[in-house]
Amino acid sequence: MIWMFLSCIGSVKETGELPPWIDIPSYRQANLSTDMFPTHQPEEVACPANGFRVEVNQLEIQTDICNYAVVEWVTQHDVPAKTTLEALVLHTGLWALEEGNAHFALSIDGELFWEESPSIPSDTEFFFYEIEWPTAIPAGTIVQLHLHNHGANDWKLGYFQPAE
Repeated sequence: MIWMFLSCIGSVKETGELPPWIDIPSYRQANLSTDMFPTHQPEEVACPANGFRVEVNQLEIQTDICNYAVVEWVTQHDVPAKTTLEALVLHTGLWALEEGNAHFALSIDGELFWEESPSIPSDTEFFFYEIEWPTAIPAGTIVQLHLHNHGANDWKLGYFQPAE
């Protein structure tokens, strides 16, 4: 059995294909002390594991269960300087009894990559963002997603990757 596993690893290396830059299903909840937006944190953060779900390699966060999310990934391979990175984030219709704004952000090693603050209420929306990242990103770098809004809404990180 172990030989079968090791032969699979070897075949990936032989094909020259890189693993995904971040492996969406391998997310973990971050320590709130590492959050780029500590002033956004509510008095009580309630974000149990069942507030997250991975479907079709996308991370879904359910804000009726998780009122404040900071999740992170470890990058799986190097990305050279001046690589174009792209991300897709989407949400269902945002609704709550009180109007307001949601907030999501993506960061790379503590540097802000992208953020949006859509209005509540609002219709379903897809956000696509791409930019040439100025510096090299070594394997093992932390990529972090920050999300909060009020109300029962679903958000998904579709992908965050180097452009092909």
